[in-house]
Amino acid sequence: MSTLKVDALSSKSTDTDLAITADGSGLVDIETGFKVSGTAGVPTADIRADAITGAKIADDAIDSEHYVDGSIDEAHIADDAVTLAKMAAGTDGNIISYDASGNPVAVATGTDGQVLTSAGAGQPPAFEAAAGGGGAWNIIGTAVASDSASLTVTGLDSTYDTYAIGFSDMVPATSHTGTRFRVGDSSGVDSASGDYNYYTSTHKSFDGGGITHAADESADHINLADSTDNNAGSGFGGMLYLNRPGDGTSGPMVSGTFVAIKNTMSNSMCHVVAGNRSTVITLDRVNVSFISGNITSGRMTVWGIAHA
Repeated sequence: MSTLKVDALSSKSTDTDLAITADGSGLVDIETGFKVSGTAGVPTADIRADAITGAKIADDAIDSEHYVDGSIDEAHIADDAVTLAKMAAGTDGNIISYDASGNPVAVATGTDGQVLTSAGAGQPPAFEAAAGGGGAWNIIGTAVASDSASLTVTGLDSTYDTYAIGFSDMVPATSHTGTRFRVGDSSGVDSASGDYNYYTSTHKSFDGGGITHAADESADHINLADSTDNNAGSGFGGMLYLNRPGDGTSGPMVSGTFVAIKNTMSNSMCHVVAGNRSTVITLDRVNVSFISGNITSGRMTVWGIAHA
């Protein structure tokens, strides 16, 4: 191998390229420490456009500092590539929606009991108080027995014209006892003789069936059932409707149907009841008890029925 040592090489003819070639399969070997146009290495300006392909870039060599701001567009983000961990932190309870311009916005967190409500076209939704639905049953209160003398629910007023009163799985402490219903106002439950009048029709499933009737024009309660036992499987339940608002102008009137199981589970009685308080009161409570003994278990629940 020959070595040529010179300080400069230039082409022989003016405006002619200088060619340095190797012979055969040999290569021109330019050792380290070379310059191009007086600058060490290969300056950016001397690299041809599109000369560096993806294959020439080392894996994991490109970092965010090499990207032009805004250069990564939608087409270059893979589907399902953005995970929750990659989203900017927000406020607990906020919901992402869109504004009239189609830009994402955060819907502010509502308060307990509010519901997400549409604000119409061009506006993001908002958390607002739930609107009352037409004909909805809204719970006023419930009372659960545990060897209780009686159950009382208060809070009835002029908000609703009709109230529904449900009696569930009520079991007496003594056998063969009737069930009585009373109403009252802010001074308490009315229980004087002559405060109520009622009518009941009882249909029996035993003793060959049959129907009996009972009425009282001067009672201290409204009778819901004649006889309920406390042996295994026995009990009392049904629905009663109070057909007058708390501040109505008529005497508080009720009607309903009930089932009482007597002696054994094969002996049941259906009671159809109607009655009223004999005078007008500003009613705010209802009460149930057995005529004899406590209520071992059971529940009374009151709903206000909305008419609009």
